[in-house]
Amino acid sequence: MTTAAILLLALAGQWLLGLAAARPLLRRTPSSPLLTAESSGLAILIGVALTAWLSFIYGLCGGPLNAALSWTLTLAGFAAGGTVIWRNRRHLLEQDQTPADADEKSFIRLCHAVLLILFLALLAQTLLTPQHLWDERAIFAIKSAVLFEDETLRSPSLTHSDFVQGHPRYPLLIPLAERHIYGLLDSRDDRWSKVLFPWLYLGLTLSFAGVLQRHVKKSAAWLFTIALATVPCLMPHEYGFLSGQADAPVGSFHAVSVLYLWSILRRASNAPVSHVSLGDALAAGACAAAAAFTKDEGIAQIMVDAAALAVIGLVAFRSRAFVILPAAFLATIVLTLGPWMWYRQSLPLTNEMNYFGRLSPGLLWQRRDTLNWSVPHVLRRLFLEWRTLGLQWWLMLVALLTAPRIAMRPPQLFLIADVIGALAALVVAGMLAPAELQDHLRGSSDRYLMQIAPIAVLFAAAQWAAPMGDSQHRSGVVSAGDNA
Repeated sequence: MTTAAILLLALAGQWLLGLAAARPLLRRTPSSPLLTAESSGLAILIGVALTAWLSFIYGLCGGPLNAALSWTLTLAGFAAGGTVIWRNRRHLLEQDQTPADADEKSFIRLCHAVLLILFLALLAQTLLTPQHLWDERAIFAIKSAVLFEDETLRSPSLTHSDFVQGHPRYPLLIPLAERHIYGLLDSRDDRWSKVLFPWLYLGLTLSFAGVLQRHVKKSAAWLFTIALATVPCLMPHEYGFLSGQADAPVGSFHAVSVLYLWSILRRASNAPVSHVSLGDALAAGACAAAAAFTKDEGIAQIMVDAAALAVIGLVAFRSRAFVILPAAFLATIVLTLGPWMWYRQSLPLTNEMNYFGRLSPGLLWQRRDTLNWSVPHVLRRLFLEWRTLGLQWWLMLVALLTAPRIAMRPPQLFLIADVIGALAALVVAGMLAPAELQDHLRGSSDRYLMQIAPIAVLFAAAQWAAPMGDSQHRSGVVSAGDNA
């Protein structure tokens, strides 16, 4: 079988596995279409994450991480996803129920074509070179090589500080996903494993368009999706989806998690809080857990998002639903991420930053003078380095200033809290890091800002796009009950 055919099988198997897992969260009515932008995009993200997570659980139980496991997961994806498609074959394709004139339909088709061209260009450019940047090779690719060659999570190489470049506790989603590709190919070539990153780019953009068009006109949703797809730091900057580094994948998982939490608040703002979608909270939790299983920044993002959802939801709606939803969000994360956090404790702590271990009021007060450099540095990168990092922060600022009343609504306040919380976490990390402040932030702040760039685009879209009535709520709902 040719390499191209095996890669197509790998991606198809992941997508079908993700579709089977995502379908219970996305189903609204028995006649809902199966293959929408939302379901297709979420299936890509969950499929990649679930393949890596199942490989991890199997390896944690002592199973060999070999070719048989890769083929088993692929065939399981075809079986599970094929069953879902067969059961929903009458409602397979998207059926546009919203009125649209010919011009709007033509514009949407144009956006589809642009996104397809961007994806194919990204795919071609990604596969032109093997992994070559320091982080993608020294932190992630080296672990995928060990997992492929030794076929076990218990390899001594994974605990050797020199061999893993002082990062033994880095999460394993990317190494395990790359090992899955190597297992199918029965050989290790880090050019081919990079196919995962354009795949995640497609998952992000389709999910963004799909969820957004629940709340705004389809043409506006696709316009802002193209704006997201062309953010320079995501694509075509070399540290974005062109590389095998973790920052763009973290941005994908985190953005979709925030997108679903924002959708919960948006629906509650537009209708009485009699029912809220548990499926959205579970999807958000799954994506948030995947972000934390990709890179440690995902843990800080979980803390910010859960707190913002609970506080804004309770204050704005005074409903028991906004106790249940953060609980469901966090329960999904704990159940999914728990095995990794348990296994992580067995790994040595070397020269990693260990932010939580160093966190203390005394150290923060002692290093408060670092704010004199770090805050101007972050603001400069947000607004002055737009040629490489993008104009989305200017877009968010202008959207805020042109529609301040809309910005004060709960869904928008949630997005503002997410961005402010993320930026605060970056500044605090600079205060806690044992590395020299300027070297640390100069080398990491651009990639960290890449992770939250989609939130700025979402904020602008929600500010400016004409609202549309929410679609039928999902079948999985939690009664909000009486106001507390």
